[in-house]
Amino acid sequence: MIGRKEEQRLLQELALSGESEFVVIYGRRRVGKTFLVRETFENEFFFSYTGIANITARQQRSEFAKALRECGWTPKNSDTDVPENWFDAFDALRDMIEAANTNERLLIFIDEMPWMDNKKSAFVPAFEHFWNGWAAGRKNIMLIVCGSATSWITTKIFRNKGGLYNRTTRQIALKPFTLKEKAHRINRYHSFPPPNSSVNHRFFLHPSSCTIPDMSSGGCPSPCRLLFSWKAPAPWVFR
Repeated sequence: MIGRKEEQRLLQELALSGESEFVVIYGRRRVGKTFLVRETFENEFFFSYTGIANITARQQRSEFAKALRECGWTPKNSDTDVPENWFDAFDALRDMIEAANTNERLLIFIDEMPWMDNKKSAFVPAFEHFWNGWAAGRKNIMLIVCGSATSWITTKIFRNKGGLYNRTTRQIALKPFTLKEKAHRINRYHSFPPPNSSVNHRFFLHPSSCTIPDMSSGGCPSPCRLLFSWKAPAPWVFR
């Protein structure tokens, strides 16, 4: 993974802190939040779930329970496939953590959390109860939450007046790539004539180029706005 070195270093330090960590990563869509977390920890999560947009609260809890079962959770009541509410859903996550009976670091990754908060679903109070009432008191849990809906993250977590007040241990605002980072990625993922080539083409990045990574190509920015010129002006020139 090229770039995001500071963010990776920070996440790796938090993973070794020996304390419970509640990390929130936010930023515009397709800026690379999910890619950063999955690449940093190589998808080695105790539990992970990605919120789904435009489904009912019951459907969301059903998918959450399915993810729990895939990680080894067994419902106490075999007749109950879907938690009745979010309190029950987070109790199930707690049960799975306790059943692991380990002091090793447990990474929990919840992506697109804002999509999980349906109207009148009581998602936020249930999450507050899980973290503030239990998980924060343990030493081996690192919870990473991502979301593209910055207004929801700000209102429901950062400015929360209830159990989540001042509970995040780290907030990471992920920004778009700089032009320097973008040029570095394009040099790696796209082929250009070598510096000593007889072809004297020069390429440059226009300042208006998009700096959002294309996750389908391993975090490489799309080359659609790479411009071609015989005399590309500094400082965006690269050979």
